[in-house]
Amino acid sequence: LVYNKTTDGGGTWGGAQTIRDGGSNLKMGWYDCWADWQTDGDSGTKIHIAYTDLNTDDLRYVYLDTNIDSIGGDTQIQSGTNLQTGTGHYVSITKTRGGNLAVAFILDESGTPAFHFETSPDGSTWTAKSTPVEAAGDNFILFYANLTDADDLWCLYADDSAQEISLKTYDDSGDSWC
Repeated sequence: LVYNKTTDGGGTWGGAQTIRDGGSNLKMGWYDCWADWQTDGDSGTKIHIAYTDLNTDDLRYVYLDTNIDSIGGDTQIQSGTNLQTGTGHYVSITKTRGGNLAVAFILDESGTPAFHFETSPDGSTWTAKSTPVEAAGDNFILFYANLTDADDLWCLYADDSAQEISLKTYDDSGDSWC
């Protein structure tokens, strides 16, 4: 897992810099990222990345600090079982206005989809919460919400069976989706 950096708006790019090196054995699966500055009012310099490592069957979190070109984190969010056999994987990450990181994901664990949603105040301690995911085949993208509670968030949700797109709201205080 690598990144390339530009300092002139994409005119030129630096060489590949390693975020995660698993040698010849690293098998990357699915990933998503969210930059601090994508969250309204956040002037941080980190790009937060959630990714699946198909060798260890883990969903992991790592960040790139663009201000000092450093990599940090690389913590396990969730351990799966036999992710290589499944195809129903999906992951989305965001950061709330209150500073919490949130990750929703589907891991196909030995042929059975498992739906997860976890939050973290610091990227190292993750807590399982109520999931927005209803069924395999559904897709989603997490976003911070502009609501009274700065740790609430939104989920743009594509329901495969109903063939519709909806907006779900996560209430952090009540650990519920509506």
